[in-house]
Amino acid sequence: VMYHYNKSFSLLGNYYPSRDTENISIDAILHGFMIKAFQPYAKDYTSLMDGTLSGNLHVSGNLNKPVLHGNLVADIKNIKVDYLNTYYHTPELDIKVSPDTFRITPSRLYDEYGDTAIVSGNLYHNHFKNFRLDFGITTNNFFCLNTKEELNSLYYGQGYVSGDVSIYGYLNS
Repeated sequence: VMYHYNKSFSLLGNYYPSRDTENISIDAILHGFMIKAFQPYAKDYTSLMDGTLSGNLHVSGNLNKPVLHGNLVADIKNIKVDYLNTYYHTPELDIKVSPDTFRITPSRLYDEYGDTAIVSGNLYHNHFKNFRLDFGITTNNFFCLNTKEELNSLYYGQGYVSGDVSIYGYLNS
């Protein structure tokens, strides 16, 4: 698949439509694949996703329940966390992909003022449903809240965090 005359991903493998199980075995190579392609799946959490993914994935199983293995690197130019009304970026977020987990290895994350945090953790799922977070962040003076009363009357203002932070739980609760 081409994007602006550059190959953003390639697929090589087999699909067996007559099989009920184990009907796919595909290797995907991503190079500069636009992360905004995932925007429809993250629309409840982020209204801006700008950046690219590169790496390798192997997809097996079947179309209803694909099984993924691989390694990806995200170059996130800008992502907005709507709940906090904050923006972040990172040139290199390492992601290890296994059948039920996206594991983020310790990586630098930058706030909109250039302050850094080290983030690592897991995003668990059950065939891309029931997503659960388990992340750790270590930082000093990291911008984490930028809301106004009209956005959310329960909490608003500007906030910074220092120290070790844990973020965990199901995304839908």
